[in-house]
Amino acid sequence: MLLEKALLEKSDLQKFNMYRHLKSWESRTFTINDLSRATGLSYQQTYNSFQDLLVDLRQLTPELKNIKHNALLEARTFTVSVDQYRLFLVENSLAFMFVDYLLHCTEPTLVAFCETHFVSRSTFFRKINGLKNLLARYGLKFSYANLNIKGNEANIRLVLFYIYWLVFHGLKWPFKTVDYAAVKQQQAHLSQGMQLNELQILQEQYLLGMCATRIKTNHLLSPQADHLFPMPMIPYPVPDTLDLTEHQIATEYGFYQFYQYTGCTFTDTPKTQYFYHYCQEERNLAWQFVQELLGFFSQCCSAQLIHQMNADHVLITNLLRLATRIQYSQQIAPVAADFVEQIIQPAQHHTLAQQLTNFFDSIAANQQMAIFMRERLGMREALLQILLPYASELEKQGTLHIQLLIEDGLTSYLLESYLTTLPITTILKPQQKGITPDLIITTLDTTLLPPTTAPVFSWPLCADDNSYFVLWHRLKDIYQQKTL
Repeated sequence: MLLEKALLEKSDLQKFNMYRHLKSWESRTFTINDLSRATGLSYQQTYNSFQDLLVDLRQLTPELKNIKHNALLEARTFTVSVDQYRLFLVENSLAFMFVDYLLHCTEPTLVAFCETHFVSRSTFFRKINGLKNLLARYGLKFSYANLNIKGNEANIRLVLFYIYWLVFHGLKWPFKTVDYAAVKQQQAHLSQGMQLNELQILQEQYLLGMCATRIKTNHLLSPQADHLFPMPMIPYPVPDTLDLTEHQIATEYGFYQFYQYTGCTFTDTPKTQYFYHYCQEERNLAWQFVQELLGFFSQCCSAQLIHQMNADHVLITNLLRLATRIQYSQQIAPVAADFVEQIIQPAQHHTLAQQLTNFFDSIAANQQMAIFMRERLGMREALLQILLPYASELEKQGTLHIQLLIEDGLTSYLLESYLTTLPITTILKPQQKGITPDLIITTLDTTLLPPTTAPVFSWPLCADDNSYFVLWHRLKDIYQQKTL
């Protein structure tokens, strides 16, 4: 998990990774060699890390001190859950202790923190480097003169919420200055009529607890644009301990609704339908962005695929949510998936990534889309994740369709082998109907070909490296013309 890499030191990461493997095994016993193979560490590194792991687990389960040595190599001996061990490691990490200090302290100073934890400034800066990089993804940074997190308050709250949710995961209430009973009552009032499961209820309680903690330390939200998402007319209950004006209460309620409507989900819930129809009726900027995206793909994809995508309300709603998050925060806003290892990377879907780059180039002159252009790099990553169910179809239909009219033999074998290695080409089958080729490659004299609107590329029987080089540049030119 990316969050663990940001908060834990290398030795703690090794222990945590080892424990995850250990807890996932079904075999009754294991050896140090088993752990070594699973973690990729040397035998000596594994042995040392396992001994350190035992020290931690004995703190969590004191009865381990009385267990015989042989029993320590039995999986059933370890009763601590993975979540519990993660929480133990993170709570004892300097990076998290610093976050927790900033969250709860009304007048934090770097000197006081370093003195309390007996660390030098150089050690402190080294140990929070991963955390700094995580915050920077969302335009956030630490200010050390007046110790604080600087940046968009909505993004600060979301980052802190996801950190605390993923670390504590319902194991205990982490917000020391906020009454849990009051938050439970507040959440129950706000979720009237919603069908939430236990997990969703806990998440909302953590979000509300985070917001209350930030308010208590005088970190308030800035007003946001209207009509980005529905605002049901439910009075927003505020605990008596929070002194807010009516305008500030309305802004807090807006943030709660922002969280409700803009987190990606992959099930067709009533909330998904409600947000989809709201954007459709408003014809707001998020809706216009999605129409621009589908219009771009319609230039290189079949009408059937575009119709299928348009009919997929879950897909369209997730695209609308992404665009709305950008509008609300005026920059990339975090979602839960950002804090775990990504399912796909741009390199794994090079063609789709390039198509998305070309899409943003196509809207560069549209002033209405300026906010999306500014955040295009982060949006491209998010779009890759959202479009994953359609990635193979989009990439296949976004490629060049090549028709070969060449002698069957070594020449055709070498050329076909080359073309199949390229991510931007698809070879049409002989006599394939319904698809107009983007390029015809032939060894025939062009005067012998039947009339065609497709460009023709003459291929020599004695092709050399230069022939392939010239062909590649021709293919690249046609591909850019097709996808721009």
